[in-house]
Amino acid sequence: WAYDAVDDGWVAHVAHLDEDGLPVATPMLYVRRDDELLLHGAVANSTMRRWVDSTRVSATISLIDGLVVARSAFNSSVAYRSVRIKGSIQSLDGSERDGHGDDRSDYLARAGQSRVHG
Repeated sequence: WAYDAVDDGWVAHVAHLDEDGLPVATPMLYVRRDDELLLHGAVANSTMRRWVDSTRVSATISLIDGLVVARSAFNSSVAYRSVRIKGSIQSLDGSERDGHGDDRSDYLARAGQSRVHG
């Protein structure tokens, strides 16, 4: 069930504590590879550089499957799935990055094609 939710999503909100100890969540594109979540980002980015090899993070993926609208807001609800993943971030070296880049591009292309409505 969790893998299905991760595979159906596009954006993970990656949360961490900033240098002042305040919580920050950054939306990022991702792809799942087995038990790893590969985030789309550049280590030249100051936030990513801070995360790599030193910071514990939490990634949340939320998918809204439907809205239940009733006569009153009290009786309305949302049908959703969400997954929270905790861990640390590691930078991929050149050979790893090259192989995973193809996976990410293929995944995003397939996801984009499957979401086109005509």
